[in-house]
Amino acid sequence: MQRPYMLPDSSMIRLTTARYYTPSGRCIQKSYKDGTEKYYGDLYKRYQHGEFIHADSIHFPDSLRYYTGNKRTVYGGGGIMPDIFIPLDTSYNSKYYTDLWRKGLLNEFATQYIDDNRKALVKQYPKVKTFVDNFVFDDKLLNQFVEFAAKRGILRDEKGLQLSGKEIGYVIKGLIARSLFTVEAYFQVISAIDDELQKAVELINDDSSFKKLAGKN
Repeated sequence: MQRPYMLPDSSMIRLTTARYYTPSGRCIQKSYKDGTEKYYGDLYKRYQHGEFIHADSIHFPDSLRYYTGNKRTVYGGGGIMPDIFIPLDTSYNSKYYTDLWRKGLLNEFATQYIDDNRKALVKQYPKVKTFVDNFVFDDKLLNQFVEFAAKRGILRDEKGLQLSGKEIGYVIKGLIARSLFTVEAYFQVISAIDDELQKAVELINDDSSFKKLAGKN
């Protein structure tokens, strides 16, 4: 955990003031002992190794082994290995989607849409739940966004839309919700396509599975 400190020349430093520990006492903070370059490159290295997609690609060194009060084997020094592994979903990735993000066009479109339709949206969706349940990012609105992006240099890409269209719709709907309400509204929208969250809800609603996991310390 870091705290930012402003300096007289308007620059800033971030000073580490605390570390992350689990209730059982293990530190999950990744070490800086091998230098910042290795620290920040670790995530990319793990991605290349396939750890975000295949659970059997993840290997912990014995030096990080730790035992909880219930003698359960866990590992520290670089995060937490989840009890349920959810592979990274890259099926919606496309160059088209990446280009839209890099140019900030999803945010820009959502902002303009709000500016053009705020009064009508506020009247039609007075509460977050009303918006989440009833606002539909349909093909008409998607095409409106695609035309908007094309005018800013990102031309329509049918393959990219096929791969990323659903994701684009949810993200823009979330951004609109954030502008209409609060940042929490964004996550209420995005939760529908959040694989980790959906799996967690499924497990919580399954009494036997939840009790089994909750009993692990």
